[in-house]
Amino acid sequence: MIGIHGMRGIGKTAIARALYDQLRQDSDSSCEPSNVREVFSKGGIYPSQYEISDCFDHCCFLSNVREMSKKDGLVSLQEKLLSRVLRATIRNIEDEYAGANMIQRRLGKLRVLVVIDDVDQVAQLECLAGNHDWFGPGSRIIITSADVHLLNCVDTLYEAAVLTHDEALQLLSLKAFKKNPPPEDYLELCNNILGYAHGLPLVLVVIGPFLCGRSINEWKSAIDRLRNKPEISIVDVLQISFDGLRETEKEIFLHVACFYVGKDRDRVSEILDYCQLYPHIGLSVLADKSLITISNNKLSMHALLQEMGWEIVRRESPKPGRRTRLWSHEDIHNVLKKIREQKQFKAW
Repeated sequence: MIGIHGMRGIGKTAIARALYDQLRQDSDSSCEPSNVREVFSKGGIYPSQYEISDCFDHCCFLSNVREMSKKDGLVSLQEKLLSRVLRATIRNIEDEYAGANMIQRRLGKLRVLVVIDDVDQVAQLECLAGNHDWFGPGSRIIITSADVHLLNCVDTLYEAAVLTHDEALQLLSLKAFKKNPPPEDYLELCNNILGYAHGLPLVLVVIGPFLCGRSINEWKSAIDRLRNKPEISIVDVLQISFDGLRETEKEIFLHVACFYVGKDRDRVSEILDYCQLYPHIGLSVLADKSLITISNNKLSMHALLQEMGWEIVRRESPKPGRRTRLWSHEDIHNVLKKIREQKQFKAW
């Protein structure tokens, strides 16, 4: 089993799809030698002790597990997995326990390639891939999740990284201009977009097509708008992980986003402990879900996650003085000035 984790929008599904397509292609080519090893090696998820089998009896890419489990339930996902792998319609599974037994019984001797994409609950894995012996020898199960804690069962773990500058420029160019490299007169504008994206593919995939065919002035205007107000579709994707948190964890995330990026973990934990937010487990959960990073005992987060946190607080009220947090010097100054003026008015 292989686990791919990282923040939302980082490209976990794209990596899994690339591996799946490559492995399935090798399976369809009569098990001839392939460059599967190269694909795994480039992704950093190919351990030397693995012997990659170049052919599979059946393949299945089970996408949007988080969304589909909420919409249709886990039994429906079990039926889809069995139907696609066995190439037959499987319906009327009685319950999740019966579905798990059927997966073990029907797939236990088959060499399969399965991707379980966007897992966010341990119950999903328990029902779809509860153990290695659910699948036959030589099988490859690839699991993607924004929560690394859910991937304890995997043999190999890979953290999806942000794009390098050259990779990001290539992706933006392909999305905005349908070619690479971008036109010379747009290069500086592209670099402005890359500065905003901080290597997150989601931003480039959303903004690139929007800017396709637009003039230089329109690009400039769009960039100015991005700097002042984040793209809602990007925030909505990033916010999925936030929405799945407990209330105390949400509070911790917003505190870090607004006040504690770059601060010492121990000192922040001490402060948040006074607020009864249980920071020792809370910060660990946030790190597991790729919402924050803890390195050298310092707290950090991707710039767009921080911007998402700010946007969540801004949505509390159009008036800064009615929000739960103030971090902008300008907002703090204006709120304090208004309070002082109100006190002076009452005294008068």
